[in-house]
Amino acid sequence: MIFQQIARVVLPPRSPPPGRSALDYAFADNTAFTTWSWLAILLTSAVAKAVYVIPVAGYIILYSNYFSRHFDFAVTGEGFLSFTQRIYMVYYGSLVLLAGYVLYFIAVPRFLRFKTSLYQFVNEIVAADDFTTIDIVGRSCLLYLQRINDHDLPEIDAQKLRKFADQLRNTYNQMHDVRDVSVTTMLRFYFNWKNDSRPSLRRTVFMLSVISYTLLLLPAFDLFIRVLSSTLKP
Repeated sequence: MIFQQIARVVLPPRSPPPGRSALDYAFADNTAFTTWSWLAILLTSAVAKAVYVIPVAGYIILYSNYFSRHFDFAVTGEGFLSFTQRIYMVYYGSLVLLAGYVLYFIAVPRFLRFKTSLYQFVNEIVAADDFTTIDIVGRSCLLYLQRINDHDLPEIDAQKLRKFADQLRNTYNQMHDVRDVSVTTMLRFYFNWKNDSRPSLRRTVFMLSVISYTLLLLPAFDLFIRVLSSTLKP
């Protein structure tokens, strides 16, 4: 009790979420490139997983006496990057991507971890008859909607949002079949809400991903230029 009273004094109260955001979560899908689902695509694809082993492979190759006898790392070509620069860019690009993955793993909402789409999120829960997760999702949605400040909405939109909240409340209280359309609607709302949460962390992970893929693609483009120039030479 004492700590709660101190927290009320020291920490400012959280402002209620805006009604416009809740309305969008209920009736529109967020397709921005910085959502958690897009970040899952960037960081958990087969290409990304292959990139994560590059730092380990790099240490083995660069600091192994066996490999040092077979490779000359001072070689330079006709591209815009030297061989050493390409090695550095691939190595540090993979490290940055790994850092982005670790931050993603820590910061992403628990139920959205590794989920690349709304379809995957809903399908996995429904297929598993996961009432436990649906119960947690339902309670979270109801608590969120109770805190909504719909004064920023026109009256017709505010009524639409209140009606949606009542429908979700009825769905949660009378839930008996996970395949019911109303349950899917609740899961969709939760996914859209959480997919748009923690914007600062999402932007940080996105920037790390962009930097890492840039570092990784430049050596590949340099190699393409080298092959193309050698092919076009008479």
